[in-house]
Amino acid sequence: MFDLLAQPRTDDQALRRLVENSSDCVHLVDETNHVCLAYSLSRAQDWLVSQRAMLGVSLWRFSTDEIRQAETELAESDWWSVKEPKAKLFSTSQATHNAIRISAGAILWERLYLADGTRVRLVSGV
Repeated sequence: MFDLLAQPRTDDQALRRLVENSSDCVHLVDETNHVCLAYSLSRAQDWLVSQRAMLGVSLWRFSTDEIRQAETELAESDWWSVKEPKAKLFSTSQATHNAIRISAGAILWERLYLADGTRVRLVSGV
């Protein structure tokens, strides 16, 4: 029985596969440090990178003024105090960096959890 309970859960791998194989322009980041955990091929094309180049990289340094403002607004809402906060929708301007490009447009943030309880954010281009 203990061996059965100790087996690693596959929920996180399934979530990663769903993100990576999504036809939508999406990526998944750790909410505390903005480290990129997975992203779709269409997101990789939007960013002008390979589908593995940004894994393990904090995306915070690439954030636009609008993304930083939206993050600030989370602290002013119930985002951090409730388990399932309402999705955050906002618009951002384009930004080009050495490693990545961010396209202008609408962004939707949604909270999810990994199997170990880690809060992650699904970021979708709308």
